[in-house]
Amino acid sequence: VGIKALREIHAAGIKRHQVGVFINVDGQLEYIDRVSELQMDGSVVGKITAHAWSRRLKRNIGIALVNIDLTVGKTVEIVFQDGRVADGITTELPFI
Repeated sequence: VGIKALREIHAAGIKRHQVGVFINVDGQLEYIDRVSELQMDGSVVGKITAHAWSRRLKRNIGIALVNIDLTVGKTVEIVFQDGRVADGITTELPFI
């Protein structure tokens, strides 16, 4: 990324930010770094870039890049690459 591109990004403002997602799905998810869509009210609001089972938290978690107006504590729908759908809740990072 060159200085010109960085200045354009700075002038336009931030459009996305990173959040955690608690994923409510039966069983333990394997680590996957394929992109899954996040939807809310039928609209795509972001993408999960990685997800896995957390042994420490005893639940499935993911890292998502979402629209800047999507805050933590929101219920989202996750559409996995294989077509499965699960509910999730956005949370702050790091996971605690």
